[in-house]
Amino acid sequence: MTTSVTGPARSGSRGVPREVRAAAILEAAAQEFGEAGYAGAQLTTIAARADVSKALVLAYFSSKEKLYIACVEKAGPIVFDAVTGAVASPNSPEPHMSLFGRSASAVLTSLFTALEGRTGYWALLYDRTLPVGAGRDAARAQRHRLREQSARAVADVLRAAGLTDPRDSSAAVLIWESMVSASMHWWSLDPGMSAAEVSATSARILAALSFPAPSTTPETEMS
Repeated sequence: MTTSVTGPARSGSRGVPREVRAAAILEAAAQEFGEAGYAGAQLTTIAARADVSKALVLAYFSSKEKLYIACVEKAGPIVFDAVTGAVASPNSPEPHMSLFGRSASAVLTSLFTALEGRTGYWALLYDRTLPVGAGRDAARAQRHRLREQSARAVADVLRAAGLTDPRDSSAAVLIWESMVSASMHWWSLDPGMSAAEVSATSARILAALSFPAPSTTPETEMS
């Protein structure tokens, strides 16, 4: 009697539940879109990352654009919920931090925790290579929702500081968004760092920026 020998089963092989395969494809796609950008992402690479065939990817999501939209619709709520939870409880181990510093530290820590192992989720929401179409519209809608959320959080901090000028608010939102994006980009350059390590680094930086300047004694005037 002969024994047939087969190679290791692929994730897309028969018997794997559809939702499991779909989740694996989404994770692989988010990683690919986040690293290569929409323009550079390839369905063949996504399929290889998920250990399924390109045909199966298309069978589940129909097209590259629809796969990207599915990633966006998963990534947006993850980011939104992480920020919501942090804003509701801006705890910080650094008691001397400003209110902005405490809020920023809490939000960054929550984001890093939610996106550990999948920084591509952030990158794909802010992809500059998207062509005009439904994919760009979907990403814009998620970014708009996140910007409204940021504006509310920043407004609360500014009011506590006695700032009510709308120009201050619009500037602060852009500064905040740039800070978060820069932090996520920095993490993507060294993805081996854990969320805890990245959070600790950001907390140290924010604490340093929030630390009151030491008082100085005017130097004796030169003759």
